Amino acid sequence: MQLQTLDIRGTSIVILPRSIVKLRKLQYLRSSNQLTWCLGPISNNDSHPYLKTCMVFCTGCCIPREVIQTDGFNQRDVCTFTCCAAIPFLMGGHGNDVGVRVPRGMRRMKALHTLQGVDLVASGGIAFLRNIKGGLVGLRKLGVVRLQEKNALEFCAVISSLNLLESLSVAPEGGHDLRLDGISSPPSNLRNLKLEGIMPKLPEWVKKLENLVKLEIKFETSDQVEQDAAIEALGSLPNLAAMRLNVMHFRGEELHFVAEAFRSLVVLDVSSARKMRLVEFEEGAMPKLQQLLLQCLDIRTRFLGVDSLGSIKEVGIHQHHITEEFQAQVALNRNKPILNKL
Repeated sequence: MQLQTLDIRGTSIVILPRSIVKLRKLQYLRSSNQLTWCLGPISNNDSHPYLKTCMVFCTGCCIPREVIQTDGFNQRDVCTFTCCAAIPFLMGGHGNDVGVRVPRGMRRMKALHTLQGVDLVASGGIAFLRNIKGGLVGLRKLGVVRLQEKNALEFCAVISSLNLLESLSVAPEGGHDLRLDGISSPPSNLRNLKLEGIMPKLPEWVKKLENLVKLEIKFETSDQVEQDAAIEALGSLPNLAAMRLNVMHFRGEELHFVAEAFRSLVVLDVSSARKMRLVEFEEGAMPKLQQLLLQCLDIRTRFLGVDSLGSIKEVGIHQHHITEEFQAQVALNRNKPILNKL
């Protein structure tokens, strides 16, 4: 009986061996690693926090061939990953949650339902994406990091072809913008969407995800009108139950949640709201909301309508942002929600 589940998250594995493609019955492959573990915790006072880690990778290229030559793993693999993936990523100020390199031939793993933690650059970029499009059409969950802008259109074409996809997580390379406007027909069954990069605007295809349940997103708005329209569009998603919204790049200074919007939302996490002068919940908005988290606010931010949230049980906010006005609104809510200090 062949292996069906392989979970190597939290390990120091950075390259999957070529022999893994022989596991034709593998359905779940979850991977990510912590590159800094090999040297222990990094001091905040270290002026070059990743220098030692990079040196460790570099020595891998000098190890005699006979020492590291194993089935599906050789000296060239070490050099490729070191020069093309590890060092650029670490020197870019990252390293806490890194994808792994997967081998060619993944298209043969037809039974694969879950593929998470893939470093697109280290795995060949377009070559890897064509592996998915050519054989892994049965994927339900896909998670990738280091998507380059030059590969964005190919990635969008791949996503449009994965009709069974239910969960998608994407992070761009080096903190660059995430451009996914090229997704022409999003998977209709998509339930979980995590987009870690900044997008120039809310993509049109996101507005069509009627089965979406969980969303993490960060995008720009040019003015208050565009901002209100984007929030209204998200509020019309019928099954959205949990949303983490980063509003750092919103140009408008007011965040409005109108009546009859977000009818299925249970958890709302609003982060990086320092520019917001007003956060308003109209009466009738978010009738099922139970948990409200407000992070990175400005002390001058005003709140309206917290007292009208009909199902709220918990409100979390940073201690130094808890004003008397905010406390009064929470106290007036008939559900007497818990006020937690984040």
